[in-house]
Amino acid sequence: MSATTVEAEHLWPALLDARGGVALRVLTALGVDVAALRAETAARVRSAPVEPFTAESFPEGLGARRDPSARADAILRAAVDEAAGGRVFAHHLLLALPAHELIGEVEVPCAEVDRLLRGCGCGDAGPA
Repeated sequence: MSATTVEAEHLWPALLDARGGVALRVLTALGVDVAALRAETAARVRSAPVEPFTAESFPEGLGARRDPSARADAILRAAVDEAAGGRVFAHHLLLALPAHELIGEVEVPCAEVDRLLRGCGCGDAGPA
């Protein structure tokens, strides 16, 4: 598995809520250095303006943004949708989190996402 830096505006408040905790567990299981991510995200938010989330940025994420109860399901379903090519991108695991602007991505094998989805408890059974 290869990994690059992931940064997101306001990522941590979203990850710390009850549903967003699913995304934090997934990122941790994928080997993301969450301490470094937290520090880099905080530095970016402090040091530079970030373009706002728009409908053009991630139109498929807007429904989940309006319905917080669907957030975790949307995060995981997006990962399943991306798996058709055999790889998924972890920035799509975050697309339902509020006010994010992703700078990098974490590339993960489809089988690893399948394993994570089956144990998350969100109600999504994972890839067929």
